[in-house]
Amino acid sequence: LGAAVLSAAIGNLKDAIGGVEVPAPDTCGTVVVHKDTLPAGSAQPFELDSTLGAAASTNGGLEGKSISDTPTGSVTALDVKPGAYTLTELVPAGWDFTGLVCVDPDRGTTAAGPVVALDIDEYETVTCTYTNTKDATITVTKNAVPDDVKDFNFTTSGSGPAGFTGGFV
Repeated sequence: LGAAVLSAAIGNLKDAIGGVEVPAPDTCGTVVVHKDTLPAGSAQPFELDSTLGAAASTNGGLEGKSISDTPTGSVTALDVKPGAYTLTELVPAGWDFTGLVCVDPDRGTTAAGPVVALDIDEYETVTCTYTNTKDATITVTKNAVPDDVKDFNFTTSGSGPAGFTGGFV
């Protein structure tokens, strides 16, 4: 039920029973965190760090959970007590944080980089989607004809790394 309908029903009930105080029903919110990766469908786990722990949610909160871009690539915190929480994605080596979009009906949740300041209100569902891009690699193989053990030098240009790293074969 919507908050307005529930509030009106409680008000009508109070009037009907002569002003006796009726306790409000559970007024908790929900937080849903999704994962998108480029390339899509990565099973790489991304750990979440959050102040929304087990005490704030009936299903264990978000602290220490991990998500990946698989068919079940989301995690949900149910029955979240209204309040302020933080959420951060810990990006593993070989990946870059490339985006975060959070949808909050009252726009109280804000994000800066991979850090979210969650503002959970009564009956509210906040949904955040993290996007990460896998680092690219390039392999250059020089094959001399005829075979020669002589080393060859390579140079790079552009906005990428200033030189090659790693071994040469």
